[in-house]
Amino acid sequence: MKKAFYLLWFSYCLENGDSSDFDLGLFSSKKNAEKKMETVADKNGFKDFPKSNFEIIKIFVNFSANIIDKTNVRIYCLWQEYTDDAGTEWWRIYGYYSNKKEAIIEKNRLILHSRLGKKYPKGIQIDECLVDCCKDWEEGFDYI
Repeated sequence: MKKAFYLLWFSYCLENGDSSDFDLGLFSSKKNAEKKMETVADKNGFKDFPKSNFEIIKIFVNFSANIIDKTNVRIYCLWQEYTDDAGTEWWRIYGYYSNKKEAIIEKNRLILHSRLGKKYPKGIQIDECLVDCCKDWEEGFDYI
């Protein structure tokens, strides 16, 4: 059964061309993602940008059973970070999974069958995310 979750994303670009983007957590409702955005909007770094730099992205995760309460659910994020031959750092999110076993199966498939997985297998990671419990970035951030 598919369940919807909300990823709160923030990105910025400075006049000198420096840029960064990062996620601020995974939430059980759009309202909870908006609360997190309000919590950090006036913190160091965030306060220098308009709210349009925040984005709430709706994602779907498949579950084998029907979960009623999505708060405190563990979700597994499969992602990759690598530096290409030109020295540019890249990263991408491949997907979100309801259990670690599914994420590992997909990770192994990427390593065997995708161009980037074959070239940069060590960069493929699985992170465990606890829904509605992200405390990251609550103090703000300093520019890169």
